[in-house]
Amino acid sequence: MFERIKQLLIKEFIQTFREPKLRAMIFVTPFLQLFIFGYAATTDIKHIPLAVMDRSRSFESRTLIEQFTRSGYFNLNYYCDREEELIRLLEKSDVKATLNIPPDFASALQRTGGAKIQMLIDGTESTTSYTVLNYSTRIVNNYSQTIRPLPKGIPSIKLEDRFWYNPQLESSNFFIPGVIAMLITITVINFTALAIVKEREMGTIEQLMVTPIRPFELIIGKTVPFGIIGFGQVIFITIAGLLWFQVPLKGSIPLLCVATIIYIINALGIGLYISTVCKTLQQAMMSSFFYLFPAILLSGFVFPIKNMPYVFQLITYINPMRYFINILRGIFLRGNDISVLYPELIPMIFIGIFIFAMSVMRFKKKMD
Repeated sequence: MFERIKQLLIKEFIQTFREPKLRAMIFVTPFLQLFIFGYAATTDIKHIPLAVMDRSRSFESRTLIEQFTRSGYFNLNYYCDREEELIRLLEKSDVKATLNIPPDFASALQRTGGAKIQMLIDGTESTTSYTVLNYSTRIVNNYSQTIRPLPKGIPSIKLEDRFWYNPQLESSNFFIPGVIAMLITITVINFTALAIVKEREMGTIEQLMVTPIRPFELIIGKTVPFGIIGFGQVIFITIAGLLWFQVPLKGSIPLLCVATIIYIINALGIGLYISTVCKTLQQAMMSSFFYLFPAILLSGFVFPIKNMPYVFQLITYINPMRYFINILRGIFLRGNDISVLYPELIPMIFIGIFIFAMSVMRFKKKMD
C-alpha cells in the first residue's frame, strides 16, 4: 500500500512541476501576492467596538463618552474598572480601541480648562487604525470646543494615543498574514480541484480505477502533494515577510504550523468537493472562482467583518478563512497563544473535519 501511495505522490509532483503554467502559479504567484498586497490601501469603518474606563465618573466624563457613542463611529461594548481589563480586551480582539479617562479629568477641566485622556488602539488592522485615531481626535476636539471656546485647532483636551501590536501602523504587517491565508486557499483549492478533474477529462482516472489503488489511497495521493506545496508557500511567504517587510512574528511557530495544517485540510476538502461536482476543467475553474471570491471578501482580509451587514457577518462563521486570518494576525502581531486562539481553532477544526469527510464520501461514491 505504501509503495503505491509513494509512486502516486511522485507521479503527481512530476506532473505538477512539468507544466509551465502550474510552475508559474507556484513560483510567480507568491511574489505577485506579496508585493501587491504588501502595499495595499486602507479602508473606512463604522461601529468600532470600544471599551471605556471612566475613573472620573463626572458629568464631564459621561458627556465625553456620550459624544463617542452618539457619533455613530463607536459602539460602547465594555465598561471596565481596571486597566488590565482594557488590555485583555485588546489582546482578545474584542475591541478595537479603549478610552481611559483619569480621576482628575473634571477637576482639571474646571481648574485649568485642559485635561488628558488616553486612547489605546489595536494596530494589528492598520487599515482601520488611522481612521479610529482620526475619529477620536475629531470627537475630542469638538467636545473641547463646547467646553471652552478656543482658537481653531487648539483643543483643551489632549488625547494621548498609543497603537498596540503594530506601533508604526505598517500596512504590510496587516496584509501579509492575510496573504498567507489567501495564497493557501487559491493554490490548494485550485490545484486539488483541477488535478482530479483533469484526470477525469483525459480519461486517466478510469485507468487508475482498474489498478489495485484503493479510493482512499487515490485521495491521499491526489491531496497530499498540494497540501505540501501550500505549506511550502507558507514558509516562503513567512520568511519573505520577516526579512523583506520586517513583519514581526511574536507568537509560537509550532502553533502557526498546526493552524496551517488544519486550514490546509479545510482547503483540500473544498477542492476535493469541487472536483466531485465538476466534469470539465472549465467547470472546475469557474466553481473555484465562485467560492474563492466571496470567501476572501468575507474573511476580514481587507474589509472588517464587524462593519459588514449582519447577514453577511453570520455567513462568515462558516468560512474557515475567517478563523485562519484571525489566528495568523494573532500569532504574528499579538503573540497570542492557544489560550486566546482556541475560539478560532475549534470552529476551524470542526468545519475542516465536516468538509473533508463529506468530500471524501462523495468522491468515493463517484469512484464506485
